[in-house]
Amino acid sequence: MRELKMNVFETEGYAVTVEIDGSLEEYAKNLLHIFNNVREHKELKKVENHYGSNDVTVYCDAEYREETIQYLENFGKVKSYERVLMYQLSEPDYNINKYDDAIVVPDFD
Repeated sequence: MRELKMNVFETEGYAVTVEIDGSLEEYAKNLLHIFNNVREHKELKKVENHYGSNDVTVYCDAEYREETIQYLENFGKVKSYERVLMYQLSEPDYNINKYDDAIVVPDFD
C-alpha cells in the first residue's frame, strides 16, 4: 500500500434519514426506487441503508435539503436531517488498461 494525495471538491450537504414503512417487499421496492433516483440525480450524492433497521440515509447538496425531505416522506417518516461536510474526488489518475475501476474506501478511526 502506498499513500498519496488526491484532489477533492469540498461542499456542504445534508444526510436525510427516513424509516421506510411497510413489508419486506415494500421496503425492497422503495429502496430500489430511492437508489435509482440517487443514481439519476447529481444533487443526490449517496444512499446508505442501515443494517438491522428500515432506515435509509440519502446525502444531498445543501440547497436540495427540502426537496430531498419531501421526496423521502413518500416512503415513510423522516427521522432526521444532519448537516454534513462532503468530499468528492476529482477524476483519479489510474492506468485504465490495468484496472477496471478506482474506488475510495473511507476509514475514519
